[in-house]
Amino acid sequence: VVAAYSAETGEQLWSIECMGGEVAPSVAFADGIVFAANEYATCAAIDIKTKAITWQNDEISLPDVASPVAARGFVFLASSAGAVTCMQGATGTLVWEHEFSEGFYSSPIIVADRVYVTDMVGVTHIFRAGAAYEAVGTCALGEGVVSTPGVVNGRIFMRGVKTLFCIGE
Repeated sequence: VVAAYSAETGEQLWSIECMGGEVAPSVAFADGIVFAANEYATCAAIDIKTKAITWQNDEISLPDVASPVAARGFVFLASSAGAVTCMQGATGTLVWEHEFSEGFYSSPIIVADRVYVTDMVGVTHIFRAGAAYEAVGTCALGEGVVSTPGVVNGRIFMRGVKTLFCIGE
């Protein structure tokens, strides 16, 4: 079940049966669509105006921990097996998939036109949020990371297994 609640009252606004299993990842939202994904289930797009599922795709690498992120017409998923998947947000069509040597618990984030996703050994992979996988760079922190970075005032805060990192000026 994917459900929406009022932040002010806690009242359930709507719910849709579309996921099975024990769902861990949070949803993503862009362009009036909620994107929910979970390993052994599916990735589903839900139109918040019509409360209808617009598409589902279970033929891709699905996340079990990392939450999806959506922007620029795309949805990005990172799996604990090491796959990063890009789909068209409007249709759920696979655009590209890239395999990394390490898996992801950290959720991908989008800053400007770039996606940042940090693997479990602490290497952040940076690539363009576009229709082809285009690596921009990597940054190794030197320790494992299983949490999602936060961006505040041009700085990236990342929690490693031992250290809190602040990257930026």
